Amino acid sequence: MSKRFRLRSKHVAFLLAAFVGIGSYHYIDVFAKQGQMVETSLSQTQNTEIQNTETQNNKRYLELYFGISELPEVISGTFFEDAMNKVSDKTFNELSKEEAVSYIEAVKLAVKAANFEELALGYTKEKIEAKGLPGDIKDENAAYVACALDTGLISEAALSSMTQSISQEDTINLLMAVADANGNARNFLGYTNEADIYGKLMKACEEAALFENEKLQTIGEQAVMNGVTTGYNLLNTHYSANFIPELTLRYGHSTTIHAAQLIGLLNSEGIVAKVQLEPKTSIFEYLPEWGDVPPATPNYRVEVVNEDLMLAYSLEYDLVLEFETIEDKVRFNDIVETYAKKNDDNPDGEGLLLASWWQPLYVSTVEMSEGYKEIYNNVITDGNYSLNPFCLPEDKEEVLEGLQAIDPSIEVNQVKIWCNDAFYRYLSGESHQ
Repeated sequence: MSKRFRLRSKHVAFLLAAFVGIGSYHYIDVFAKQGQMVETSLSQTQNTEIQNTETQNNKRYLELYFGISELPEVISGTFFEDAMNKVSDKTFNELSKEEAVSYIEAVKLAVKAANFEELALGYTKEKIEAKGLPGDIKDENAAYVACALDTGLISEAALSSMTQSISQEDTINLLMAVADANGNARNFLGYTNEADIYGKLMKACEEAALFENEKLQTIGEQAVMNGVTTGYNLLNTHYSANFIPELTLRYGHSTTIHAAQLIGLLNSEGIVAKVQLEPKTSIFEYLPEWGDVPPATPNYRVEVVNEDLMLAYSLEYDLVLEFETIEDKVRFNDIVETYAKKNDDNPDGEGLLLASWWQPLYVSTVEMSEGYKEIYNNVITDGNYSLNPFCLPEDKEEVLEGLQAIDPSIEVNQVKIWCNDAFYRYLSGESHQ
């Protein structure tokens, strides 16, 4: 943000500190290289014969993260082994190359790809018989199928199809199950409709700590001193959710209970979403008019840079949500506006979630229409860490020049994102609500 947007209100400046950091490595890697792929996005994926929403989303995930697309009508050995190599990092050469793959052959390979083969081979005859498998699943195959059931690679509904050629839908879901088993897919706490999600959220917040990266903090500190920005975020890709961008929003806040209540709110509205909490360190200018510097805590401290500048370091979070449908993602804006946003008619937040803000902030890395505006995130990376200040479109060249003037060798990736209208009004200074 340029210096002309410098803020003098403690409340507003604290909101500025809650920069919506975009997981730079992950998002730049996906969007810069995919280009128009995101433009065609989920809507075209859903215009296939696949009707199940979960399978549609799995298909999109395999396309976006593993480059597996254009599934043939008949799944050959060559196609299936190549696809399995991508989701498991293992090489296979066991199937007939051109012939259709049977479901049972696919399951056997999936068990190996998911690192469960030794487990499968240890199944006793009695243990297999207890599964009540169909009579046409015999011998060694039965052990692999039983193991696949127990480890969640397949469901019981799949048993009736084991001797048939594997379908496109079953191929998609089996590949996704292997990717999940290998830890190569999403990174998340759970679902909004799970009873234990609140405890998991609280635990994740308790375990979070302020990030430190000397190189990026030096750049950020100089950027604040030079008036390029009034603050920035430090993020770590270790926590990246790896969600489907078209279905994902990132909601920034600083109060853990607010996040828990937001999850409950979505559940009450019938919205099921995957949930990840990504900690972030917000660094922003601490203004003298805010009063005496508070005592340092593990989650907050103020450092004196020089006689004219103090920087506050605050542990905050992005609550990252992957919705089941684009329609649910669109609904989120109205829900927050109704239940989690203060305004002049309700300045005390009566009936709202705890610690609701006047100008909440949430962003999408894929274009949104009504209720959102375009802004830019200026991402600089160092290993797993990234520095993330953002700005209005009209300021992006000024911000880019300012960052590169600090260190000409750095690469600044200006990532276009879309924030909610209320936060855009805050960034532009248009309104306080």
